[in-house]
Amino acid sequence: MIFFRYRRQHSRSRYFNVSEIYGVIEKMTSFSNESPTAYCEDRTRHQLADDKEVGIWMSRWPFMEKILNRSLEMKHIYREICDRFGYPPQRGGNPAVLLILEAIWDSGKLFTREEISKKREVRKELFTLRDEIISLSGKLSNSMARQRELLECEDFDPGGYASLIDLVVLAGKNNGLFDNHVREELQGLDREFDLKYWPSPEQLVDAIGVFEESRPSPVQGYIPESVIDGRSNDFKDFVLSFDADLDETHQIPCDFRFSDNAVASLANVVLDLPDNKVVTNDNVRVIRQRRKDGAYS
Repeated sequence: MIFFRYRRQHSRSRYFNVSEIYGVIEKMTSFSNESPTAYCEDRTRHQLADDKEVGIWMSRWPFMEKILNRSLEMKHIYREICDRFGYPPQRGGNPAVLLILEAIWDSGKLFTREEISKKREVRKELFTLRDEIISLSGKLSNSMARQRELLECEDFDPGGYASLIDLVVLAGKNNGLFDNHVREELQGLDREFDLKYWPSPEQLVDAIGVFEESRPSPVQGYIPESVIDGRSNDFKDFVLSFDADLDETHQIPCDFRFSDNAVASLANVVLDLPDNKVVTNDNVRVIRQRRKDGAYS
């Protein structure tokens, strides 16, 4: 039984059985092999029709429609795909062709200036929120500990006490699965082991901040850190992101890489740059060389 990693838009890849994909997701179809452009556009049309019929991956529909109207600019890309892999059929063919085409279809949504700018802002907010959580958990833990100290030392009636388990049960009151399968066993443990066996509520709150402080920084799923952390530059960001996407997708041969000319053509279609700012193959070559030299690490 053969497995390969199938790219799924806006999510991490999953593993599917080949027969599952071709037997359920795709229909038996033959594609034109009169030219690379005809073949790749035929596959794009059929995939777009299938996606629309099922109602999936809607965010990439506009770009798939767009490239069908930009045949001249896409021909370099299609030729390099077919020069390497030929014209495989839909069923039983080389999965790399579909994966490469999917990388192209997804690039029109994932690697635009708007999407990358949004991910930069989200990452900044995540760092801000992490700092706030660390700070607030420490403050809340200290306040809870001080409250306990005053109640115990100054002989005030606390009016009730909530153990760690009490708080967990309170938090899960609207979770039917928790209530039906977990709550009673958890409360049984609470009755079996007295307070000295459990962390206090303030220790739990403090642990939230400790966890936030210890875990690694968030990593975006498909845009490299070098792009998110680097200076904004539309075509540089596109080239680095698109190359990384192909590099990290299984079943695409490690030695396959689009030429500078092909990536420049795709970047111009995705980014809709004006005539005086189009990406050239020299631009792509310089970006790739600088990445190889470690300039974007």
